[in-house]
Order: sequence, then structure tokens, then C-alpha cells
Amino acid sequence: MVAQLAAQRYPDAFRSVTLFGYPTDPDVEVPLDTNSGEPPRRPTTAEAAASDFIVPGAISQHAIDTFVAAALAADPVRADWNQLHQWNALDGALLTVPVLLLEAEFDPLANTDAHARLFVKIPNANKQWVVLAGGAHAALLETPRARLINASVNFMQWMEQ
Repeated sequence: MVAQLAAQRYPDAFRSVTLFGYPTDPDVEVPLDTNSGEPPRRPTTAEAAASDFIVPGAISQHAIDTFVAAALAADPVRADWNQLHQWNALDGALLTVPVLLLEAEFDPLANTDAHARLFVKIPNANKQWVVLAGGAHAALLETPRARLINASVNFMQWMEQ
């Protein structure tokens, strides 16, 4: 989402943009968040760190455990999301650079209908939408990772032609 916003504002600085795990619906306006208090600074938990791994068999338990240990060490405090109304500035119609939209089949944050509405708004015909079968929000670590890498490399090579 940050890459999209930057590409909208500074298209000459981008050759393309890739969107993955994209949770935004272009037809939904996020209400103004006026919360100015201190963030809750909730601790990261093992359960929260493992929460993206929802497809049975898509990743080994050893890999999940390793990821959780690394997440707990690197990020002892969960990200405090606020001021989400700022994402209302995202507008597919302003994406003039080539776009690769990657959607994991079982990603609970992604919405196929919202992706379709975004995709048709992108004015650049150099765009691709790839669904990663069998993956969830952590598809880059799961069995669909080869498809994700392949789609990304193919897109970059296609852009070089």
C-alpha cells in the first residue's frame, strides 16, 4: 500500500509496483480516525505471530516455530495500526506504472471482488493479476512461494521486453 501511494505520487521514480496481501477495497472509505492517545503497545504473542499460517500443510511446523521465534525476538511489540483513513488516498486510477497484483487464495485480508474493482481502475494495460493457489497471507513462506517468485520474476522479465 505504501508502494502504491508512492507510485501514485511519484510515478517517474517507479518502473512498476507489486501489490501483495492487499487488504484495501477501492470502494470503501475508511472513516476518519481521531484517536490521538497513546498506542496500546500490546506485546507480540506466539499465537499472534503464527496467526497468518492458516492453510493446513502449506508450511512445516518447524518453519512456523522458527518464524514465531524470530518474530518474538525482532518485534516484541505488535504494530499499532491507527489513522487508517490515510489509505483513502489510494486510487487505482492514479497508478500509471505497470502493476503486478498477487493474491493468495486463502488470504483473509484479500478480497477478490475488491481486487477486481481495483484492477479495472488501473489505466496502464501493463498489468497482471495472479492468484496463488493454496496460499494465505504468508504465501511467500508457504508452498505457493515458488509460484509467487515465478510470477514476480516473469513480471520483471516481461517489463524488460
